[in-house]
Amino acid sequence: MVRNGEMASVKAVSEMNSYLSISYDTIELTSYTLDKMINDGRSAGDILEYLTDQSDGIEAAIDKKSNGIYGLINGEFLNGSGWVPEPGFVAQSRPWYKTAMAAGGEITIVDPYTDVKTGTVMITLAKMLSDGESVVAFDITLDELQHITEETVRSGITDMLFVLDRNNTVVANSEKGEIGKNYSIDDGSFGAAIVGEKMLTGREHFDIMYNGRHNIVYCNVMKNGWYCISAGDATRDLRAILTIFIFTVLTIIAIVVTVGIMMARASRRSMIAARLDSQLSSTADIYISLHEINFIDDTFSEIRNNKTQAYPVISEVHDSCQEKIREIMTKFSDETTRDIILDFVDFSKLNERLRDCNTITTEFLNEDKLWRRARYIVSGRTPDGNVARAMYMVEDIDREKRERDMTLEAVKLMNEQISSVANIYYSIHDINLKNDTFSELKSDERKLTEIVDGSSGGAQQVIYTVMDKITGRNYADSMRRFTDFLTLGERLKIKDSVTEEFMDNENVWFRARFVVSKRGAGGMAEQVLLLVENIDEEKRRRDALSETAESLNSQMASISNVFMTVYDIDILRDTFEVIKSSNSNVDNLVRDKRDNAQKLLSEITLKFTDQRSADETLRFVDLSTLSTRLLECDTVMMEAYTATNKWVRMRFMVSERAKSGRPVHVLWLVEDIDAEKKKRDELIDMSERALAASEAKSSFLSVMSHEIGRQLVTVLSLNKKILDHSSEPDTLEYAEGVRESGKVLQEYINGIFDYSEIEAGKIRLEDSDYRFKDMIGDLIFKMRKEAEKKGIFLIADTDAELPEILRGDGQRMRQIIDAVLQNAVRYTERGSVTFSAGCEKVPDDPDSVLLNVSVKDTGSGIREENMRKLFSAFERFETENGNNSEGLGLGLPVANRLLEMMDSSLKAESVYGLGSRFSFSVRQKLP
Repeated sequence: MVRNGEMASVKAVSEMNSYLSISYDTIELTSYTLDKMINDGRSAGDILEYLTDQSDGIEAAIDKKSNGIYGLINGEFLNGSGWVPEPGFVAQSRPWYKTAMAAGGEITIVDPYTDVKTGTVMITLAKMLSDGESVVAFDITLDELQHITEETVRSGITDMLFVLDRNNTVVANSEKGEIGKNYSIDDGSFGAAIVGEKMLTGREHFDIMYNGRHNIVYCNVMKNGWYCISAGDATRDLRAILTIFIFTVLTIIAIVVTVGIMMARASRRSMIAARLDSQLSSTADIYISLHEINFIDDTFSEIRNNKTQAYPVISEVHDSCQEKIREIMTKFSDETTRDIILDFVDFSKLNERLRDCNTITTEFLNEDKLWRRARYIVSGRTPDGNVARAMYMVEDIDREKRERDMTLEAVKLMNEQISSVANIYYSIHDINLKNDTFSELKSDERKLTEIVDGSSGGAQQVIYTVMDKITGRNYADSMRRFTDFLTLGERLKIKDSVTEEFMDNENVWFRARFVVSKRGAGGMAEQVLLLVENIDEEKRRRDALSETAESLNSQMASISNVFMTVYDIDILRDTFEVIKSSNSNVDNLVRDKRDNAQKLLSEITLKFTDQRSADETLRFVDLSTLSTRLLECDTVMMEAYTATNKWVRMRFMVSERAKSGRPVHVLWLVEDIDAEKKKRDELIDMSERALAASEAKSSFLSVMSHEIGRQLVTVLSLNKKILDHSSEPDTLEYAEGVRESGKVLQEYINGIFDYSEIEAGKIRLEDSDYRFKDMIGDLIFKMRKEAEKKGIFLIADTDAELPEILRGDGQRMRQIIDAVLQNAVRYTERGSVTFSAGCEKVPDDPDSVLLNVSVKDTGSGIREENMRKLFSAFERFETENGNNSEGLGLGLPVANRLLEMMDSSLKAESVYGLGSRFSFSVRQKLP
């Protein structure tokens, strides 16, 4: 999960940086050309013509939504897209100008903004020109970044991916509705929780609990200083096994005692090996072989070995460990990595390598060319600190290694492709090796041109002079060898390109590259390009990535460091061994004691546990009941409050069982969960309060709609008496208005009541026969009257094969279709509304049909930004004429919630200004 989260973030950042790099190159090239045009005294008309050509190129090749290249050039605002500012426009007051001037000639990114014409999120790239007063800029959309986040999540390697600017504002998110939110504001959202945790810890990789789910987060910095963050739900991978309490019988105790006596007769070495094997097995079966090595005696004990071919080498005698391990590694390693693994297993070098750490690793290929990782973990040291005993482990990492190499290869390939674009190069020289001549095609550094112009001699001497001037002292010799023409032809004999990386005298990283541009008759290079590019950011990020990978490997190797205390307890003998202890107060209590494990656990509990949880903790550490509690599970745990006001989690984990299944050896593990517990309690409290508020709201709506409905029925009844008995025209007109408004109000109340009942989970679907065709006829008849009043057509297009009778909740089906039809008629001012209904067979269920219903209108349509509001209760938005939509906004949300209860959903498609189409498919039984 960690590796997937890292790969998701790295992959997304690589793609996003690639997209941004093209824009960076464009602004760099434009500023370079404008500087030259200004120095040459070119007119504003010439400059505007150039900006117009560049703007057309950007629209065609980079971003169709770009506003073109613009800027303040020689005190005059020029825009390549043809936009003319309104009177009073002052370019010097615009954010793009101020930000570029503050950056002092570096390319800078202005914070994102929303384009008022298109509603698109944009960013501005700007750069101050060399005259110190002019600025060039252009805008690009963030649509590509959004596409990358959605595609990365859709690929399944992470659950959530989003990009934050420097102010923690969301500029792209796999959950599109989050765009524009500021995660610095703690609004209880998942994104805000992630940013809060990152600001609190300062870490780039961490785990976080949210809504009872355990998530792993990986952060990566983008080229422009933004953050790309991936988050994955790891709850199912980390969920602890539920504790099961089952009481045992006296006969099983007798079996355990018998087995204990038998175990006592076994050798101490076999017990340690078996116990260690069980301990490791209870953590993960990831190792191919495990051996415990005694460096003092040069002996070893085999704990696990899945390599049966190694048995003849190991034999029954477990001495001469150094000799045998070298023989095994020689036999079962590939020759390409043999020297590496043989050097790794050299015992004479181990003390130096393990002086300041307890574990080291190396990777190698086995005889089948599969990748393996070898690891030493120190298990004992001599008084002077030398390694006395260690575990030697070999694990299968073939898939992990190849995926990692594939990622690095993709990054390398991307760099090579980008490097083919000439604009990124610091300098380009065309060299004729045959004649020892050269020409300068490009140089971004004036002093470099001066060096070239002032040098005498042939191309070789000039290149030596240039490299001596710009190369740092530590890389001078290697660059001399790299630029040696005498050996260059041989190096390029079978390759078209050779490269070398170096640091200049200002500690900036560059890459030099020779590329063959012409070969002679014998295939030897006669003419080459010498390309030098600035790779400082790339190199440092690459080094940082390597360090991160190494750090991650180290963290995984030392996973046990999460525990404060680790004891190995022999339940039968009531003894224990201290594997790890990080509490000096506990160490002072334990000292050299190794007997009376039960007594010691009780003393530790009474001394270091808060009185309020002391009794429960004493019951938890009671070894007399532990075997029963662990009879049908491998671990039990509890959370306790310490005397120092901290929360810890204590855990017993089975490391060895008797043949009867009864645990005889356990690990006692204690870990600090204070921050986790407090955060979890806070989230639980927030969840409970939110649930209570929601229930209160639903109850209020239900009661109020019911009571108002009762009074409305009374009002409408009295109004009916007026309609029935009055003969005064004015009174009848008023009463008719009351009746019509009452009907609308009654619909609103019914909608509120249904919504509150759904929210409270009180609605239950009925299962009975209903006449579907008759129901459709009634609805069309009713709605056709409404349509005719508005002068629009209501067209019914129903499949002749539709069953007369279906089985399901007919009342709710009628409510759903009625809501969709009413919505279409209400917002269609001209044209027509078309209702369609059909059905198809369900292959796996001959007793059911799939009912397909759609309603299409030629109304005003829905703006894209309002589509997400369609199914939200009480949401209203502007229509085509600028007015707010009618009603409470409950018809479609209630219809959609009812469809969800039927394992379906309401789908909406709309083109603003042309119309909309609503549809759903739902399974109904045949009678």
